[in-house]
Amino acid sequence: MSFSRHLTWAGLALCMVGLAGCGGRTEYPVPENLYPVRGTIAVGGRPLAGGLLNCVLVTDTDKYGPAEAPAEVRPDGTFEPVLFNGHPGLYPGRWKVVVQSTVTYKDGKRVAAPQRVPAKYMREETSDLYLDVTAGENTPTLVLR
Repeated sequence: MSFSRHLTWAGLALCMVGLAGCGGRTEYPVPENLYPVRGTIAVGGRPLAGGLLNCVLVTDTDKYGPAEAPAEVRPDGTFEPVLFNGHPGLYPGRWKVVVQSTVTYKDGKRVAAPQRVPAKYMREETSDLYLDVTAGENTPTLVLR
């Protein structure tokens, strides 16, 4: 397992924020083969109200290289992974999803107690949660059991 996967997602997010302020802004072209992913995630029959997802490419890594994409889970359980330069979208293929519940929302306000995410979804080695990305719009529904 690579060192980067041992970083906590919170630490990774802080690093990304810190790097965003370094130097001038360089715009890189967005690859043509990124496709939008706007999904929902639920646990116990209800939307997961907050948290983080990490999507890890498991197919076509010889073509695209090792790829990971974070996604913030919004209070309504929706998410949109961001792979490249802040632009939403993923390469086509199969992506393993790892879930971390951080905070929950109630009536639009953050509360301290996170929703319970089954432990198997919180580690890449044990998660059996996948999303498949194809050309065009992708609207996966992920269900934690």
